[in-house]
Amino acid sequence: MFGRRSLILAGICGLLFSCQSPYAIIVAGEAVPFDGKVVTFRDAAGYDANLKTCFFDRGRILPSNPAAGCDVAPRFRVRPVVGLSAETVARVEKDGWDRKSLGEKITQFVVHYDVCATSQRCFKVLHDIRGLSVHFLLDIDGTLYQTLDLQERARHAGLANDHSIGIEIAHIGAYPPGDVSWEFCYGSPDSTGRRSVQPPVDWGGPAGRYRTARGGLFEARIHGREYEMPDYSEAQYRTLERLFDWVAREFPRVPKKTPLTSSGDFLWEVLPPDELKTFRGFIGHHHLTKSKTDPGPAFDWARVLADRP
Repeated sequence: MFGRRSLILAGICGLLFSCQSPYAIIVAGEAVPFDGKVVTFRDAAGYDANLKTCFFDRGRILPSNPAAGCDVAPRFRVRPVVGLSAETVARVEKDGWDRKSLGEKITQFVVHYDVCATSQRCFKVLHDIRGLSVHFLLDIDGTLYQTLDLQERARHAGLANDHSIGIEIAHIGAYPPGDVSWEFCYGSPDSTGRRSVQPPVDWGGPAGRYRTARGGLFEARIHGREYEMPDYSEAQYRTLERLFDWVAREFPRVPKKTPLTSSGDFLWEVLPPDELKTFRGFIGHHHLTKSKTDPGPAFDWARVLADRP
């Protein structure tokens, strides 16, 4: 027979178990609970960047149109231990990465838009065509895909790859004013100005329509040029809120902040090299290179970086 104390403890454990999220993100081989839908490379429906073959054509090994230096089978590398304490270096070299060691290494989270509009199409371009990789893909329905263990060094952000985590968000991208190259992926605006994201069926997007979080077009001057774009979907922002909170908890050296100007405005330029080395937090791809504008003027940094209960 259970005693009263045992029954109470059993009840508490049962309650905790029932409230725990069924989803998890893989960190150094460990499944860490995540409060949102995530499909990992371990799942049958996931996208696996660990493959040393193409994903959609397993008979092919090398990418068909590789980025410079990426004409090789692995689409990622092992994270270097440079910059860590001697004790941590010794532990990683002996036993491999663990969550604590990785928490010392990761200092930045890089946000991209994929210009592919769906996560399936994005993974095909990254893995099968370009020989690149990224840790997360975020589809228009808010589904988060993890393609690599966060201990791996993905190829997504140049100089930041060694110490960063990256995400590609499904979106057609930003364009100069008047260029409506984005329009074919979006339905007509409703009475609030919001649009339904509708990529071509053969791009492998999820079924259904997913409305933008806000109506209208968003504009910004990035690297001295004007760009505009429609917003991301409401479903994507809801997942991003959870993900940004999770990253800030799991990786203490990635606080919820992004680069600002001296007057406190959002920075639409490249971070100077010395600042890029030392900055800790969430950055856009445009902070790394003048050739990129993602995640673009529509990305609601204030929303995803806000404190939540």
